[in-house]
Amino acid sequence: MSSRNLRILYVEDNPDDCDLLSAYLSETPNHGLEIIECHSLSSALAHCEATSPDAVLLDLNLPDSTGLRTFTTLMEQHPNLPIIVFTVLDLEDLAMETVRAARRIIWSRASSQEP
Repeated sequence: MSSRNLRILYVEDNPDDCDLLSAYLSETPNHGLEIIECHSLSSALAHCEATSPDAVLLDLNLPDSTGLRTFTTLMEQHPNLPIIVFTVLDLEDLAMETVRAARRIIWSRASSQEP
């Protein structure tokens, strides 16, 4: 039986943060993850369409999108994709707005489906 690595799309524009994750994972051999880096929301959206990652590790502040809009854009286009928000922002209100937005998008999609 063959098992494949989980494909994690890491959306981060800061090279130091990308290096930090790579260094951490290099200390754990056979971690079972394939990390693909994207440095903008537009490249992440294109990558999601082309390769269907298993999950996304998402920074909210990117060159082409900032804050809650980054999360909602990705979630609206890929509602079944697990998204882990990873950001240096220390804003509890933004975190709560992200959760509320996710619930609205999920509820909206569920309520619009035909019986």
